Amino acid sequence: MTMDLLIDVGNTRLKWAMCDAGRLHDVARAAHRADPAGAVDSLFDGIGAPPARVRAANVAGERLGA
Repeated sequence: MTMDLLIDVGNTRLKWAMCDAGRLHDVARAAHRADPAGAVDSLFDGIGAPPARVRAANVAGERLGA
């Protein structure tokens, strides 16, 4: 089964989920304002198997967009 990783970088939280055939799995989130690196570590710890693709949206601006 191939899964896509969906990432939403919002103004206060990083949210992510694995997606297969339009169904979301393992939905999670982490606050990133105080500790952006810790939020990204949480994402990598939570995704399990490598995704086939990564799709991301960022409204947090350049601070977290790089």
